[in-house]
Amino acid sequence: MVAERVGEHCLYFSLGERQNWTASYDRCHQLGAQMAASQVLQPLKQFLLHAFGES
Repeated sequence: MVAERVGEHCLYFSLGERQNWTASYDRCHQLGAQMAASQVLQPLKQFLLHAFGES
């Protein structure tokens, strides 16, 4: 699992662990977190650019 703080958001990614939407939602709930939603896409974009660069 990768975690990174971007602005006021903390983003978690489970790399190498494929899950369906329901399992991912449940895992987020276990962590006390929420799935990314449209209102938080900018921090997600910033994280992805930082972690993986532009393509």
